[in-house]
Amino acid sequence: MVEHTATPWEWDWKLKENSLEAECGIRHFDGNVAYSVARCPKCQSEQQWKADAAFITKACNNFDEMLEALKAIDKADDAPAGKRLAAYEKAALLCRHALAMIEAEN
Repeated sequence: MVEHTATPWEWDWKLKENSLEAECGIRHFDGNVAYSVARCPKCQSEQQWKADAAFITKACNNFDEMLEALKAIDKADDAPAGKRLAAYEKAALLCRHALAMIEAEN
């Protein structure tokens, strides 16, 4: 399986020389886009594109934390009865961490 483009992703909407330039992707440290994973379609409004780009960026930048939390919940389901509560508590902490990471991007 091919690995996804490394995070963190960024997005930007701007007008440049009477043409629209909107991209969601990876940037070099000098600000230039190194890899664009989503560009603005002409049929979409600026507000809709910004909402979509922010959603994509949040999901991708926090994917690893969300996946870790989901795996912990799955693992807790299979834990022996005496260890299940501790496993769910660990999963809850991971879920709270993932949620905090997502909310911090607002």
